[in-house]
Amino acid sequence: MKSINLNFVLVPFRASPPMPVPIAAPISLIEGIATRNNAQLNLEFRFPHSSSVLISDPVLDPERRSGLWESTCFECFIGLAGSDQYLECNISPAGHWQAFEFESYRKLPNISKVLTVTGSYRPEPSGLFIMRCKVDINHPRFVTKDWHISPTAVLADQSGDLHYYSNAHPTAKPDFHLAEQRTLVVPFVR
Repeated sequence: MKSINLNFVLVPFRASPPMPVPIAAPISLIEGIATRNNAQLNLEFRFPHSSSVLISDPVLDPERRSGLWESTCFECFIGLAGSDQYLECNISPAGHWQAFEFESYRKLPNISKVLTVTGSYRPEPSGLFIMRCKVDINHPRFVTKDWHISPTAVLADQSGDLHYYSNAHPTAKPDFHLAEQRTLVVPFVR
C-alpha cells in the first residue's frame, strides 16, 4: 500500500468580541504532517522550542490516562464522510495516551479498546520541538474508509493557561469535536 502524506498548520484560537481576548499564545503556529499507512496514522507536530510552553519529560512506562488536555497535549479527531461517529486520540509529551470513540457529537464517549496511541518527542539541535505519534486504528468501521481528520494541540504555558491550536476555529469557543474541524481527508488506498 502506498503512503499518503498531508501537511497541516495549526493556529491558536483567538477570541472574537464580545468574548474577552485570550492571553497571547506562546507559539504563533504549529506545523505538521499526517501520514497514513494502511490502518495506521502517523502524526508529527513541529514548532520552535519555547521555554514558555510547559513540556513534561518522557516517562519509561507511559500509561493510558484521561484528562491529558488539561496540560500540553497533542490530539487528533478522526471521522468518516456521512457518519456522525468519530474517534479522538490524545498523547502527552510524557507519552501518556488516551483514545475515545463517539457515536455522535460529544455523545457518550467510550474508551476505545481497538485504538492504541504511542509517541515521543525530542528537542532538535535546530531549536525545533518535534512530537511524533502513531495511532493504530483497528476499528472495523474505519480501516477501509477515507479518514476526515483534525490534528489539534493544547499547549499549557508556564502560568498554567491553556492555548488551543487547530487548522480552523469555526465557532466563538474552541471546540475540537465539531465535524467542521475535520477538514483534512486522508484517503484509503488499496
